[in-house]
Amino acid sequence: MSAKESKPLTGRETNPPARIYWLDVAQAVAVVSITLNHAVNRTFENYHNQMGEFLNSSLFSSLLKTVATVFSHLGVPLFLMISGALLLSKRMETEEDIRRFYRHNLVGLLITSEIWYAVMYWFILLCTPGQEVLRQSTVPQLLWGMVKTMLFVDQVTLGSMWYIPVILCLYTVIPLFSLVLKRVSLRALALPALVVFATLLVYDVNGFRAVQGYETEISLVLRASNVFSCYMLYVLLGYWVKQGGLKRLSTAWVALGTVLSFGGICALQFYMYTRPMDYLLDYGFTGYIICAGFTFELIRRGAELIRAWERPVNYLSRVSFAIYFIHIIIMTWLVWYGPASQREWLQLLYLESVSVGGSIIMIAVLSRVPVLKKYALFIK
Repeated sequence: MSAKESKPLTGRETNPPARIYWLDVAQAVAVVSITLNHAVNRTFENYHNQMGEFLNSSLFSSLLKTVATVFSHLGVPLFLMISGALLLSKRMETEEDIRRFYRHNLVGLLITSEIWYAVMYWFILLCTPGQEVLRQSTVPQLLWGMVKTMLFVDQVTLGSMWYIPVILCLYTVIPLFSLVLKRVSLRALALPALVVFATLLVYDVNGFRAVQGYETEISLVLRASNVFSCYMLYVLLGYWVKQGGLKRLSTAWVALGTVLSFGGICALQFYMYTRPMDYLLDYGFTGYIICAGFTFELIRRGAELIRAWERPVNYLSRVSFAIYFIHIIIMTWLVWYGPASQREWLQLLYLESVSVGGSIIMIAVLSRVPVLKKYALFIK
């Protein structure tokens, strides 16, 4: 068994066909990456005082922080590319096809997300150290706060949930892009994709200039948001790679492209840590787009080399969405109340292993209840 043809990263079909192993591998890598991202950001300073931490850290610690941070930023792109590879290939020719897509993918995703919005809301109110909201609010006020969180208004939730509105919005327009792709070639979308890539590149250049102390920016009135976001670009990139967009390159060139792009991002991020201005390369960085494309293709070609790991890879792929929701609660609790190590590598390993391992244990227990398995864990 491997990742299912009609089974995207988050939305799952009721009766999906056979799984696709290389997409299972990609999804397993992605969930490890995204959980590591949260562990890295709770072990190191990635948003504030980057230079101060760099000056007070060993070379090993700085290199660990850099490599772990860069790898941890490949998870979301891989998630989105899996969705693009699967969903944009689906039949979207009639109104019933579109309704089926929304019913089998979007509705289930929304239900599961709302459950975890409610869980995280109460987790924050009940478990945050020094929390005073419970004492200062009436029961109706607390319940109204939960309702607003679930309605995406004035949300009280954990930061990792930023991804949910993004994927929900993308799922609403997936049928539109699928219809376009069924009627025209990928080349027809080259121009809007190029505009998005160019605007992201200008954004990167302005960021680098700011780090170097330049006060002026390059002004470009063309904006990626006027066409579609970098997240949709990843979705299209996943579809393009699955359709053979990089098939003309030899495996050696694909591997070299992966290593060079990953190494280049690491070198640049390491340099950014040495500068007075805090600057973190993020998903919109053009280097990540290139690296994600090569990585996705490398996984497609090399997945068979780890076929012996099929069962754990398959399991990790199937429960990845549940891990996404559960691990952040465990990790946040560990940061608030758990022991802390002065050695960064040990703290990083502790947060990652305990949160992911604890998530898997909880999933094993909760999945014994069919209604929780279907709606809370989104396992089908």
